[in-house]
Amino acid sequence: MGKDSQKALEIVRISKEIQKPLVEKHNGKWLKEMGDGAMAQFSSALDAVNCSLEIQEVARGKLDAKLRIGIHLGDVNVEEDDVHGDGVNVASRLESIADPGGIYISESIEKAIQGQSDVQAKYLGEVKLKNVAYGVRTYALQGVGLPVPEVKDEVKLVPTILVPTKPTVEALREVGVLLQADAVLVFQVTSDVFQNYRLFRDDQLKVYASCEALILDTRTGLIPFTTLITRDYFTQRQDDDLNDSDARRRAEQHVVLLSLGGLGWEVGEFLRQR
Repeated sequence: MGKDSQKALEIVRISKEIQKPLVEKHNGKWLKEMGDGAMAQFSSALDAVNCSLEIQEVARGKLDAKLRIGIHLGDVNVEEDDVHGDGVNVASRLESIADPGGIYISESIEKAIQGQSDVQAKYLGEVKLKNVAYGVRTYALQGVGLPVPEVKDEVKLVPTILVPTKPTVEALREVGVLLQADAVLVFQVTSDVFQNYRLFRDDQLKVYASCEALILDTRTGLIPFTTLITRDYFTQRQDDDLNDSDARRRAEQHVVLLSLGGLGWEVGEFLRQR
């Protein structure tokens, strides 16, 4: 056996020596060992979370490796030497995507410990896990020594085929669920041109654009943000405008971009305050 293999086996041995007593300390049951990993069951979500935090704390001082831990609240079935069920499957998949030294929990665990613990959790979004038929809203426990995962916000445009003919809240929420989006931004821009006024010369025009927008929270169905932005722009026909239609089109495009820029700023401020 090579030195690397011996070192790996020693790390696994020490890891289990750390974990087993702590599982028992926190009212847990050691169910199964799987290679360099293990599965444990707890009578409460809070016991599982507290145990995982203490395991990571002790492992940082005694183990020459970083453990990954996943926790989920779900059914666990024990049959002879095998353990299976939704609780086992989701927990093991969360462990596989966790940062080294980190603890990932599902939303069911996060909700179960609310009000019972001062432990903080960072929302990572809805994650598609291997061999799990549904998206799992995932959190990373935060605390001293625990890694802080980077969350990359992803913005998707809704394909035209999914845009509802009647954009009700229910229809828009369904679109958000299909795209696995936490929120949907809906906006509409209208514009108009004023040219034939006595105060204007023949080559002058003024354009207006209004942008109505709202954000729909897919998870709750609530609308926490609405706005109406109006911008105007005064211009005159340019040398490179072929005709009045060219000038009107150029001016409308410019004022629409101004209104969308205002929308972008307001949405950014709203998200920063949440």
